[in-house]
Amino acid sequence: MKMEKNNKGLAFINKYAESDRHPKYKGPCKVNNENYEVAVWISTSSKTGDKYLSFEFTTEEEAEKYKNKQQQEEVVDKKEEVVDNNIPEDELPF
Repeated sequence: MKMEKNNKGLAFINKYAESDRHPKYKGPCKVNNENYEVAVWISTSSKTGDKYLSFEFTTEEEAEKYKNKQQQEEVVDKKEEVVDNNIPEDELPF
């Protein structure tokens, strides 16, 4: 999703976050007519205990590289999960 209005952005809950190291929210934004992806973490100050938001902006190209790398890793994981269905019945453990 690309933002059409300049200096605007959106952040949606990151349903793929598995740990605190992953951003809680992610989404598109447009700053100075350049499209970016924004990642948002909810953090707590170690000094005061106050909560705050931390942002990271990446260009569309950087975000696409990461998405492609992540998709390739998922494909490898799925290949490792493939079960050989050509096992003779007499070799089945049950």
